[in-house]
Amino acid sequence: MPALPSATTSCGAHPVTSETAGTARPASGTLPGRSPGGRSSGSGYPDPRRRALTLVFAPDADGDRLLWPREARAVANEELKRWGIPDGLRDRVELVVSELVTNASVHGEGRVTMCLTAGVTALRVTVADESPRVPIPRDARPNQESGRGLLLVAGYSGNWGVDPDGTVWARFNTAAQSAAAG
Repeated sequence: MPALPSATTSCGAHPVTSETAGTARPASGTLPGRSPGGRSSGSGYPDPRRRALTLVFAPDADGDRLLWPREARAVANEELKRWGIPDGLRDRVELVVSELVTNASVHGEGRVTMCLTAGVTALRVTVADESPRVPIPRDARPNQESGRGLLLVAGYSGNWGVDPDGTVWARFNTAAQSAAAG
């Protein structure tokens, strides 16, 4: 897993650090920054133009790995709504979150960390796991049911890539979406 910055702030009540990465995630069934009853925890963003969400799924604490993509998709969708991301862009980001978390859950090892970061002109999705292997797109045959996830990521994002440590990222242009929505 890539080294975490000394104190990346999640949208929940706890900072994500290397010591808390396995525990700094929203409680099951809650949204970041909200209590289980749905009320705001009072945590805010230091800069309203830059927003971030970090989810960490741990094998021992978060059950079936195959359910992680659904939870990541649902939490990302709610957070993107809260950030005011337009429907069309939100749908594309949600699909990319699902594909990347699915790949990490199925092909990766250990914890899976998904981060969304939105600024004035861009939204970025990153997904990492603890596997030493770097994801490589494969050439799926027409009769194969899988193997096209990274092609979907390429088609739905502005650009994407894989860092040397295996972190997969996708970037979306939010300036064009904001102009079209406004």
